[in-house]
This record gives sequence, structure tokens and C-alpha cells, in this order.
Amino acid sequence: MILERLLPADVTAELSKLLNKKYAAARGQRQFSVTTRRDFDQVSTVVVLSDARESFYYPVEARINFVEEEMKPEEAAFFLVDYIDLYFEEFFHETENLFIPIDWTSFTYEAVDFEMKGQILNRYAERLADQMLADSDLLDQDGSRSSYTN
Repeated sequence: MILERLLPADVTAELSKLLNKKYAAARGQRQFSVTTRRDFDQVSTVVVLSDARESFYYPVEARINFVEEEMKPEEAAFFLVDYIDLYFEEFFHETENLFIPIDWTSFTYEAVDFEMKGQILNRYAERLADQMLADSDLLDQDGSRSSYTN
């Protein structure tokens, strides 16, 4: 099984709704979304906290080898959602000054080994920059203006 959705959309929608309700006061206008995937013996879960423009976009990703941990895939997915929920509880408690590494890092919780990573991004600014570069490239190819000035 290669990167198939693990938990049904209605279940991940309900998990997202529960996180949004639990952290309503702390998250402001930002929203949570949850996705889960299975890839062979590995389950991955991504919980994203973002605003509508994605100027704040925080994907927290976790993965686990459910076979090594002697778990069912669905059980592993719920375990990861629970741990990410605990992380966000601390994240908001620490006034958003608590971060996990941006590269995959090993964690152990309740004698279960897994990995996590996360990085706050500004996807809105990235899209604007990409558009500016694309516009600049079009002008250069067309010969009407160079991106370099003297």
C-alpha cells in the first residue's frame, strides 16, 4: 500500500473539528486540518494549523512504523494525532514559543517510538515571491525589461 489515505475523510474532518473547538480561544482565526496516510509499514499524520491566506502555515508531521510498534495502522494514526494534540497544547501554553525540529527527529512517548518534524511557513509570501519571479522571467524572455539594473 503506497501512500493511501488511512482514516476516512469524515473521521479526519471530525478530528479537525475537535482540535478547532479545543483550541478556539488560542488559535484565533486559524484552523486545524488533519490528514493520515499509510505507506507499507509506516503511518504518517499531518496536523496543519493555518490561517485562510496561509501567511501562517504550520504543518506538524509525525510518522511511525506500526509493525515494529505492534499496532494496527488506525491505532497508530490515532496515537500520532493524540501526541500532536499534546504538542499543540504546550505550543499554545508557551504562547507559541515552543517548536519541534524542522528535520525528522525521534521521539518516544508511552514506550512508543516515532518521528516528528514541523516548521512554520508563510506560504502566502512564498506564492507572492514565486509570482514576482515568474513575472520577472516573462519580462526577461520577452526582452522588454531585464531583471538586472545598472
